[in-house]
Amino acid sequence: CYGPHYLKMSVFERKQSLYEQYRFKCECDACAGQIESLSGARPVPAGLRCLKCKSGQVMCTRIDQIRCEACAATLNYYHYWKMFNTLNKDIDAVNLSAATNADEWRKAIGKLVGIAAEFREHLLLSEQNRLEKEASVHDNCKIFYLSYSKVIDMLARLYCNLEEYERAGELVEGNVQLLEYLYKFDEKKTATAGGVDGGGETTTPESGSENATVEIAHELFKLAEIQCNCGRFEQASVNLNRSIKIAECVY
Repeated sequence: CYGPHYLKMSVFERKQSLYEQYRFKCECDACAGQIESLSGARPVPAGLRCLKCKSGQVMCTRIDQIRCEACAATLNYYHYWKMFNTLNKDIDAVNLSAATNADEWRKAIGKLVGIAAEFREHLLLSEQNRLEKEASVHDNCKIFYLSYSKVIDMLARLYCNLEEYERAGELVEGNVQLLEYLYKFDEKKTATAGGVDGGGETTTPESGSENATVEIAHELFKLAEIQCNCGRFEQASVNLNRSIKIAECVY
């Protein structure tokens, strides 16, 4: 896509934004692939919980329609988009730069914990911020998980302010795993970028960095800093090196 990234905007939002701004009907691989996957005869997992029964996983049955496996409710993708858009506004209302002392930090934590819980009601995530076993998230719905990731990152920053580094480290570690899944990141490919792979084939930086994202590198760097504050220097060194390897691919 030109401009909007396929993991940060849904196919509907991307195509509408591009058309309104440039009168351009995008037919890139990402747009075409996401539309095709939602236009087939077989339903595909959305990676969301039902808005009605709150327990069943919903399946994309058409490009604009979602159906719950448990209660058979038929929903619209835009119902989810509207709900998560409201939660995003709640996130933006939490101004971390305005919080300057422990009481204000804890107050902000309370708000963000509540927002995170609302996200988890409709995402396939545990309270430990881990994806449920065998969870599958459609590309159109990954944007909601990225918003949740932002909440967890903000919470980690606040816990660091309070010098609760162990709690902050747990949050960032979970965030790394979530981002690796969302960006389909393969660290083994990144490790062989620009060298020789296990089969003796020469690789280029591009072949290993296709899904190496700066977001993962930044999150690993944060984790390394937190682990240093916890005195876990060996783990910090490992994660710092992982961050550098990804950054070398990206930059």
